[in-house]
Amino acid sequence: MNLRLGVDVGGTFTDLCALGESGRVRVTKVVTTYPDPAEGILQGVHTLCDTGDRVVCTILGTTAGLNAVLERRGAKTALITNAGFGDIYRMGRGDRPEMYNLHYHRPKPLVPRDWIFELPGRVGADADIIEPLDIERAALIAREIDSGGFESVAVCLLHSYCNPAHELELAALLRRYAPGCSLSLSHQVAREWREYERTSTTVVDAYVRPILERHLAELASGLKAAGHSPEILVMRSSGGLMPASKRTLEPVTVLLSGPVGGAIATRALIRELGLDDALAIDMGGTSFDVTLLTGGELPIGSETEVEGFPLLVSGVPVHTIGAGGGGVVWLEGRGLRVGPRSAGSVPGPICFRRGGTELTATDANACLGLIRSGTFVDGDLPLDIEAAGAAFTLTAAALEMDPARLQEGVIEIVNARMVGAIRALTIEQGLDARTYSLVAYGGNGPLHAAALAEELGIVRVVIPASPGAFSAWGMLFSEVRKDLSLTSLQSSSDIRPDDLEGLLQQLDEQATRFLVEAELDPGEAAYQWRAAMRYQGQEHTVEVPLPAPPASTRYLEEVLALFHELHQRSYGHSHPRQVVEFVTLRLSVLGPASTPEVAPAQAQAERAHPKECRVRWQGREVAVPIFHRDHLATGGIVGPCIVEERTATTFVPDNWTLEVDTDSRSLILQRGGA
Repeated sequence: MNLRLGVDVGGTFTDLCALGESGRVRVTKVVTTYPDPAEGILQGVHTLCDTGDRVVCTILGTTAGLNAVLERRGAKTALITNAGFGDIYRMGRGDRPEMYNLHYHRPKPLVPRDWIFELPGRVGADADIIEPLDIERAALIAREIDSGGFESVAVCLLHSYCNPAHELELAALLRRYAPGCSLSLSHQVAREWREYERTSTTVVDAYVRPILERHLAELASGLKAAGHSPEILVMRSSGGLMPASKRTLEPVTVLLSGPVGGAIATRALIRELGLDDALAIDMGGTSFDVTLLTGGELPIGSETEVEGFPLLVSGVPVHTIGAGGGGVVWLEGRGLRVGPRSAGSVPGPICFRRGGTELTATDANACLGLIRSGTFVDGDLPLDIEAAGAAFTLTAAALEMDPARLQEGVIEIVNARMVGAIRALTIEQGLDARTYSLVAYGGNGPLHAAALAEELGIVRVVIPASPGAFSAWGMLFSEVRKDLSLTSLQSSSDIRPDDLEGLLQQLDEQATRFLVEAELDPGEAAYQWRAAMRYQGQEHTVEVPLPAPPASTRYLEEVLALFHELHQRSYGHSHPRQVVEFVTLRLSVLGPASTPEVAPAQAQAERAHPKECRVRWQGREVAVPIFHRDHLATGGIVGPCIVEERTATTFVPDNWTLEVDTDSRSLILQRGGA
């Protein structure tokens, strides 16, 4: 049988979801392997496949690039810029994001000053060449980079977004004199104005490119050796896919690829359930990710920020904090802290039996009885709860606390941090979290979901099928996507319809080249046109959807009228007689979407007789029934209870009820009978 495979490589576990031609879904979790994540993926593929099965396409979401930035273990990267502009990357905008934080420090640059090379030559803002490129100096720099042990080069020359001639000349020299280096060109990575932001984006792309290229090459080689197709598509932060070939690979666009898979799956799920607004939370072993869906739609921004570095790439806004199950417990004075550092998969929590010596949130949940040995990851990872309990006893003695109270305190701290992350996207933005449904997934999300909902006043929690592999499942719903942009500052008083049509045509030609390289039919692709526009004299822009070209005789008038309408809607005022500027034109091209057909779950004739276990909850020990998810009937179950399955454990507190939605196979938790 041919299988389509979704893979989400996390910091602790790697989740795999395979969809066969019959509609049968298979899921598994394996421990993420370091330093080669492909090894763990191939282990999971071997577990999923039966005799005669063949993986024909692998869709990959990975944290490899993001972790390289966070942990500063990316490639040795050189930056080449114009003479006199070598400090632009370190100076940035000169602002202070946390004005009143006396302990604030800017993030350490990915490229030290000694690795920044200045090159004579200059392109003007009007695209004219003011000074020719110094070819002799460029060749000398290329040789120096080749002999200096650099793995990657970021090239960002002034105004290359409007005329990339100098970057292309330099690229040819680098390929000749430094052939072993990966290469990132700013006009290909981010063809937009704002030199610092474009430089930052290009540097991050170059910094993670060799790591991602090696990761993909090792995975493709392993799949081929095992008799599978080496075709790999990589998830972008925008929720689209891109082919993994070097010609089409854009590493900076995949930094948040894992969390976005879950957001895409959430969008499909809430539409099936008839829900409008949802908070998607993904709690894994390393991080906690929150995405807000309003009106059933997934928001996509045109720029983002990672570790303090601005990135001119499209992406789904995902708020991430270090609050996973592997969050390490530590003391600051006599104060207790949990995370953001994670024990990861190596050595992992103490109860994993993999050499871990530091207590984690997972250890606390195991000691409280919420995670049982013999059931964790379907019994594939037996837990040493006694060892975790002994470590808690030692720490509690140092704090003069009861060990059980310390374990509860660890969970309360983790929950408080996650509630704070959710409030940052809701209450702090003027939104009422109580009006949203909470969709919880990831290996730890269902375990903590009801407690988070209680704190936020949310009355409905949705636990999707196979929640621990939900992000991997969402990747199977995605389509190939390419986001293009072109900065060309034009005022409404000067621009002609023919000029605008010519600029849009440039983007259309780039989109066609990408589709051909991706082996997709341009006739089957969908095009989404937008323009960042503003009133003359403004700093910030409004994103305006554009009608599809070719332009009509009234095309320009229609676009301007729409801008005034959107400005009025966003800011409460508009000025139809004022000059409007077109700043950046954007095009998102989407290949044909994949919509998996899934065989319905078989109805259970009767509810399995539950077993019981003792858990500690809210300061008291209680006996709660345990159900296996596959044996749940469709009728309601009153909490407290525990529902176990292969990829996660769900805890239903008292004053909550649990029902099974037969169509989506989701668990629906309702508070207080609401």
